[in-house]
Amino acid sequence: MSLFQTIDVSVFRWINSGWSNPILDQVFLFFSDLKYLLIPAVLLILWLLVKGGTMGRIFVVKLILAVVVANELTERLFRPWVGRVRPCVALPDVKTPGGLLTSYSFPAGAAALVAAVMLLLTLRYPKYKWLFLFLGGMVGLSRIYLGVHYPTDVLGGYAVGLLAGEMVELVFTIRENSSRA
Repeated sequence: MSLFQTIDVSVFRWINSGWSNPILDQVFLFFSDLKYLLIPAVLLILWLLVKGGTMGRIFVVKLILAVVVANELTERLFRPWVGRVRPCVALPDVKTPGGLLTSYSFPAGAAALVAAVMLLLTLRYPKYKWLFLFLGGMVGLSRIYLGVHYPTDVLGGYAVGLLAGEMVELVFTIRENSSRA
């Protein structure tokens, strides 16, 4: 194993085994289950559609596109290409309070999705950036704690999500600038 892989596995073990306790199991299961983020997301989308005017509706389209782009990059491009086996499959004695996953691991899909959305939310609502960073950080950390991703999977997911969010933002900025000209 290379030094880089050794560090990745060591940090994974420190979080997955070293932090393990029943209270954190519940906390990280909560943050890893994206359906809990879905409720505030749906409320935000409804509010933007009803009260946000044209800019609110455009923002909803940006959010949806960023999620689709992040998901496609993760699931259809990078995971099959990289083919990294999840730590819960590759390593012995991994704690998996949320259950065993056997699909490919890199990049972390939940981290990619949350990074794409949190980037766009931060650009639109910079006053709440620390809340968005906290939520994104907890989702990523939960994937390591629950034994389904290495730290580098999560960092890779964040990179893919930020790329997806930036791509969507760039397309809309170019479109907006060209319609002004």
